[in-house]
Amino acid sequence: MNAPNMLSAVMPVIDVLEQLGMEYHIEGSVASSFYGVARATLGVDLIVNFAPQQIEPFMQELKTMYDDS
Repeated sequence: MNAPNMLSAVMPVIDVLEQLGMEYHIEGSVASSFYGVARATLGVDLIVNFAPQQIEPFMQELKTMYDDS
């Protein structure tokens, strides 16, 4: 996966996290590259601090985005 494809894959998830006011941070090679230590891998790790009541709305938002039925 190249960087533009990776970004287009992760941005909808980040948009939902932002919309629902969830705390998160990004790790992995993307974060490392952003801070100036480039890595050969192209990985995104999202660390999310879910409150129990946020899980269902998060899942429902993603389901509407990715459910093709």
